[in-house]
Amino acid sequence: MAEKERIKQLSWWAEVAGKVGLPKDGKVHHLHSIGLVGKFNYLKKHPEICIDGVKIELGFLDLYDGTVIEENDYVVAADVLGCEVEAIKAVAITETGSIGSYFARAGDDKVAAILFERHYFHQLTGGRFDGSNPDISSPVRGGYGVHSAQYRKMVKAYRLSASDALKSASWGRFQIMGRYFSNAGYSSVEDFVRDINRSEKNHLKAFVSFIRADSVLSSAIVKKDWLRFALRYNGPAQDGYDEKMRLNYNELKGI
Repeated sequence: MAEKERIKQLSWWAEVAGKVGLPKDGKVHHLHSIGLVGKFNYLKKHPEICIDGVKIELGFLDLYDGTVIEENDYVVAADVLGCEVEAIKAVAITETGSIGSYFARAGDDKVAAILFERHYFHQLTGGRFDGSNPDISSPVRGGYGVHSAQYRKMVKAYRLSASDALKSASWGRFQIMGRYFSNAGYSSVEDFVRDINRSEKNHLKAFVSFIRADSVLSSAIVKKDWLRFALRYNGPAQDGYDEKMRLNYNELKGI
């Protein structure tokens, strides 16, 4: 039931529940087998990854359940936003096309793709870690490093200031900044990152809520005004994202 309540925070739940096969009545169906109780006690709840040779449990994330965004999910999302399916896919490909929604090295559990932004951590923590930890806290953007290094940075920052660390990374298929969890339909950044890691479908739900919360983005994705969209979505230093989105959209449309 907790999962249903989290999803219901998204303002467009009532509009799409029936279309994607989710229950509207809120009924919860329980497994009532005593024989299963013992097995449930041993189920792992959080992903584990290896950082610098040490296995670390990421207690701030839920395990990935294996569900993925399906074509019908894109169709429903496009219907809600009033845009083309290809427009949504163009954003997804531009943001994480080369790495995908999740990341895992051999022996690790899958974790959501992230990019840690040290200048966000600097802003959120008032720069108090700039001197001691310049790799994760700096007034200057950049210093991203390779994709596999992102969770090393996240864990390091999390140990210094947990919520601020989660807010300082962009998450999942659409790379939504944790800082903007509210626009994505969540009451806390902790709920946001747990849901993002649990299911790829939640990446799309969060994206729809995020776009609907911003009139500029809502209009730009419908009109396929990629420059306006990129400036709002990625910021003034969007570094050619508008052109990448345009090219990805054209390729999807066969233009």
